[in-house]
Amino acid sequence: MRDRIWSWVHRLQELWRTAPLKLAAVISIVIFVLAGGAAGIRPLLVSHHQKTTKQATAATKPNQPKTTKPTTPVAPTAPTTPPAAAVTPSTPSKTSNGTSKNGTTSTGDSLSGGGSSSSSGGGGTSSGGGTTLQTLNCGPTPHLCGFPDATNTGPVGCSSYTEMTGDIEINDDNTVINCVHMVGSFAVYANNVTIKNTIILTRNWSAINLHDGYSGLKVLHNTITGDVGQGYDHGGEDYGFSNNGSNVEAGWNNISEFGAGISSGNGNIHDNYAHDNQPFIPFGSNCPGGVCDYYVHSDPFISSGGDSSGLTLRHNTFFDQETTEMGASASIGLFYDSGPVSNTTVDDNLMAGGAYCVYPGGGATSSNIVITNNHFSTLFWPNCGVYGPDASTFWHTGGGNVWSGNIWDSGPNAGQAVDP
Repeated sequence: MRDRIWSWVHRLQELWRTAPLKLAAVISIVIFVLAGGAAGIRPLLVSHHQKTTKQATAATKPNQPKTTKPTTPVAPTAPTTPPAAAVTPSTPSKTSNGTSKNGTTSTGDSLSGGGSSSSSGGGGTSSGGGTTLQTLNCGPTPHLCGFPDATNTGPVGCSSYTEMTGDIEINDDNTVINCVHMVGSFAVYANNVTIKNTIILTRNWSAINLHDGYSGLKVLHNTITGDVGQGYDHGGEDYGFSNNGSNVEAGWNNISEFGAGISSGNGNIHDNYAHDNQPFIPFGSNCPGGVCDYYVHSDPFISSGGDSSGLTLRHNTFFDQETTEMGASASIGLFYDSGPVSNTTVDDNLMAGGAYCVYPGGGATSSNIVITNNHFSTLFWPNCGVYGPDASTFWHTGGGNVWSGNIWDSGPNAGQAVDP
């Protein structure tokens, strides 16, 4: 073995003396081969290391909370947070266990009331921009005649919406709710409250309810919708806005999917679009098993009578598309349920549908019912309502009652007078 080693040493020495370049090339090839082998091993090691590191990261990463897709509408823009005060959560006898947030005035843009476009009952007028309005066939596109519809009602001027949820009580006078996106309802136990520019989706009996003994509520420029099939009343929602107090104003609201859009015996009800009532079979204490065998009465506007403090319905669009089998009652229902109807003005409204378009009060003592300059549309039925334009047997010639200037909006008698 020693002789062989010395033989290789002598050869290398001889090669170095005679051909140093060849020896350098041999050494370079040996180094390259050895380096290449190492390089071939190193990527395998690195690759294995990377996989091991990723697996370890995945194993030690904390669980992230899962997000749930909301089942209710989301405000169009990023919400702001209202200051806490005045509005306190509650759990009334007919409410859900929804989450509540405190808040009074949102930080969205404010708007006071606003203005309404107007049209006279039988003739054409001009809008603010000078465009001549239609005077007949207003039912399919009410705004072309200056009447309320989805194009000119609901929130205005909000750059963002404050998110609120739950069935909320308002207990402080002069509270203002502005530019809010509410999934829930407002129960008002206070005076001179304003709810405006707000989007409400509710499952409660009423989306907004002014309770007995309180006054001055203003409900302006809101979109108020019942959550179909999810309401507390056997799947339905009874009222978009319910007034059990006094001296209210409701204007420029888009109200849909309730048994009755607006329920009030007094106040100034103007420029609202109440439509697409929701048919449902209600609970009833007098019904067998607590559930009735009929559909709830459908009325975009309803008054139960018994209030003589004064009610004005002016320049609204009231549509009741339901059949009588599904509960259609009246586009405007002035009923003798709690007492005589009195001191009520129904002027310059567009109406269509119901069993009758108008129930104009009842009882021998009903008085000062003024029904003037209204459009009776054949949008759903040839006679405005299923049975006719008004329930004439409920129209009495009590003191101060007036019927004049009411016309057919469409159909073969368009433009002609509607007789009571």
